[in-house]
Amino acid sequence: MTAPAPRSAQRATRWRGFTLRAGVTVVLLGSLIAIASPSELLETMRKVPASVWLSTTAGLLAGHCAAALKWRSLVRAAGTASSPWQALQAHAAGLFANLFLPSLVGGDVVRATALSRNGNRRSLAAITAGTVADRLIDTLALGALAACGALLVERPASTPPLGGIAALCVALLLLTAFGPALLERLPIERLPAVGQRAARGLRDAATRLRARPGAAVIALGVSLTVQLGFVWLNVRLGTAIGIAAPFGAWLLCWPLAKLFALLPISLGGLGVREAALAALLSGFGVSATLAVGQALLWQAALLLAGGIAGGIALARRRELQANTAGPAR
Repeated sequence: MTAPAPRSAQRATRWRGFTLRAGVTVVLLGSLIAIASPSELLETMRKVPASVWLSTTAGLLAGHCAAALKWRSLVRAAGTASSPWQALQAHAAGLFANLFLPSLVGGDVVRATALSRNGNRRSLAAITAGTVADRLIDTLALGALAACGALLVERPASTPPLGGIAALCVALLLLTAFGPALLERLPIERLPAVGQRAARGLRDAATRLRARPGAAVIALGVSLTVQLGFVWLNVRLGTAIGIAAPFGAWLLCWPLAKLFALLPISLGGLGVREAALAALLSGFGVSATLAVGQALLWQAALLLAGGIAGGIALARRRELQANTAGPAR
């Protein structure tokens, strides 16, 4: 039996991974800024009124509040109840973590951990099942919006084929619909003894989630609404700096760029999302300066929203510590 790696070695591995992703982020952003010309980029970004950018940040926060309640409903359907405030605080921790963890999925782990901090094994399994379902539904919504965008515009040669986008949507739909059923048939008895109890809890949570399909349908509706709202916020930013691309182009390009950001190669998808958006919008005649400028303005709004979320998460952590400590004797 192989002995577990020392904590120092595990810590060193994590730091190497973080450093590598940070390097990729810096290289991607530096390359984009150099291609767009720093002086022209700064001048372009200055065109956006402060009121437009601040209202974009407010809309971003409102969308994440709705997303947090959607996630709570899926976790509840899987078997674990939580208050709206607890879900908002846990989601805030995940949003803050997205600023420096690999891809957007890293925040899912953080918010699930934050919500289960005071729970038992059963609650952790339900939270995990609800979180996985939430991510699949969000991804399905992005793919569906991209498919709608592809139908609304004449696709230039540089954009992905409609068939590929449709295949992605079908695959995600099948995974969302039949994933819990496949999990129910997991041969738990063949797993190592140490993982059988956790696997049973996850299977039971998936069974409860599957028994309430209405929760998934409502969650998909909320996700489509939130993501469509985010597309509209990006259109507002783009229009403010002079991008004249049709709405269908945004509906195609922005969700696809966000899907690219799921790749765990940079910090929070930073750099990957901006590069993908610039490449996709170039097919609609949008210059690199305008595309990168819009993407950086959106990222700045994300940073502010993430900072506010971090403050909320810190307040929650201090509250938990105070409750754990109890009254002084």
